Amino acid sequence: MEDLEKYLGVPLIHSRSNRGKYRFIFDKVNKRLSNWKTMNLSLTGRVTQDKYVLQAIPSYVMQTSMIPKGLCDVIDHKYKGFIWGDTHRQRQVHLTSWGSICTPKSYAWLGLRTARNMNLTAMMIHIANSSEPT
Repeated sequence: MEDLEKYLGVPLIHSRSNRGKYRFIFDKVNKRLSNWKTMNLSLTGRVTQDKYVLQAIPSYVMQTSMIPKGLCDVIDHKYKGFIWGDTHRQRQVHLTSWGSICTPKSYAWLGLRTARNMNLTAMMIHIANSSEPT
């Protein structure tokens, strides 16, 4: 059976999902990042942009389907590069690990979420809500 196109921006997939089917998420993140000047923002500004704008881009799709792990890793790589101020010409020094940055605020870190964790959480909430009796 062939895949249908899209419904409400989410691909309707009947076969095995791969990065190519969800490439539009990566393209949207890249488009948003290309409009921003990382050198003009402080670290706090970049973290805020990442947390409230970039991480919101794939959230709707993540609520309806599992995104391939490889694509989640690529998206996280783009997030990391933006936070540290990397450009396509020069990589900046990363002051701490991505795992530390994604540690919750209650442990005095930034509380960002990885794309994989966001996707798993959204799918677990979806499954838990659909299994409740009505």
